[in-house]
Amino acid sequence: MWSLLMTSMPKDAAESAVMICGCAPFADALNAVLRFESSGNLVEDDRHRYQYDAWNRLVLVQRIAADGNGTDAATLHAAEYDGLGRRIEKAVSNCGDLDGTFRFWYNGQQVIEVRDGSSNVLTQAYYGTQYIDELVALKLEHGYALVSQDANYNVTTLTDLGGRVLERVFYTEYGQPILESERYFGDYDADGDVDATDDGFLGSGQTCWGTPTGACRVFDFNSDGTLNSSDETIMTALAAAASTNRRHENRTVSPTGMAFLHQGLLFDTGCAAQYNRLRSHSSSLQRFHQRDPLEYVDSFNLYTSLANNPITRVDSFGENAVCSHCCRRDNDCANVCRNSENDGTSNGDDGWVMCCCGRKISCTSRRIREGDSCIANCTKVHEKAHKPHVNCDNCGVERPPFKDGIHEHYGECVAYRASAKCLFDAYNNCPENGCDCNAVIAAAQRHRARANWECRIAKIPIGNP
Repeated sequence: MWSLLMTSMPKDAAESAVMICGCAPFADALNAVLRFESSGNLVEDDRHRYQYDAWNRLVLVQRIAADGNGTDAATLHAAEYDGLGRRIEKAVSNCGDLDGTFRFWYNGQQVIEVRDGSSNVLTQAYYGTQYIDELVALKLEHGYALVSQDANYNVTTLTDLGGRVLERVFYTEYGQPILESERYFGDYDADGDVDATDDGFLGSGQTCWGTPTGACRVFDFNSDGTLNSSDETIMTALAAAASTNRRHENRTVSPTGMAFLHQGLLFDTGCAAQYNRLRSHSSSLQRFHQRDPLEYVDSFNLYTSLANNPITRVDSFGENAVCSHCCRRDNDCANVCRNSENDGTSNGDDGWVMCCCGRKISCTSRRIREGDSCIANCTKVHEKAHKPHVNCDNCGVERPPFKDGIHEHYGECVAYRASAKCLFDAYNNCPENGCDCNAVIAAAQRHRARANWECRIAKIPIGNP
């Protein structure tokens, strides 16, 4: 486990320092000071300034001079989002070869296509069915590549259609990528060069022409299943441009243009962060830039990454780390509340918390769900307030007890206070909210009385509501 402090870098960050967008590495990472704004977003480390929109989404990254005086305010990364909160465009600047505008197309929450500012297709992504970020193949600028991922869905290798490795990826604990380029599209003889020797194998009457098989498939640049003059034109241009070895030294940028890396998420080289959908994750800082939108569901530290357990956890949305080696499908836990009520696990309660595959799920009984909507909503609020009070460390399905150090009366005091406040707020909005005002105020008074009783036993000062 790693100990993360709000104001400094993790202990082992200096050991995994890397070059980021032309900036010097975090040489003194251990003592780097982090600054946050009032809403909890990281606004400055010792190399970058960050800006966010009204929904706490990262929209701008600027570089700070190495002397720390803020004399260099060059923009490195700018982003735009759609009405569903998905990032649809990013612009990278002042980063040399990394510069450009990139636009993203989605199927739900999965990025399926990346285009440049002129709408040229750069990448198309193909997914499996076991997990939202299970990549199986990519169509890159010069051909198809097959994707291999480990148990945490980290992309580990890309292979061409000839079965040969294009590049390998290694990671630090929290996802800083280190790429080893093996070869490039068109490297038929696998010597690390794309040159005239390779070009000599492609052409009418040569080894590779017509329907490609085996290693010849590395020449099918337009992926139409046929080697013809179009592929030959591309190959000739590649060979002419490759006056030096096409292999690259280990780096954090993919020479093939592959941007899906740690846990299948997009890696933004312009700001050295992963696009984690709802939040931005810094693999060098080993934490998120923003507070957890679900608050205390998996840690009392709202910036914690992967529940401080990066070996066994995945987090596709940046809000709740779950076990990586079980419950691959989103619907594995869809019926856990209904099932726990049917098998008696609920004990007939109005609400309860279930653990499913490392996730904490707030449940309400059928009677509550089918009754007044305000009471049902506030019962859910009650159970959500219990989430920090329980642990869901294993991959099974269970109704968890209170964690060590959390007394039952303390937990109920907190939860009943939350639900009582919710109910009184709902009553104040009656009847415009469509709820039964009499039922809501009666429930509010019951929850307030129960909160006072639980707080008194827990020796917590009684307050409102």
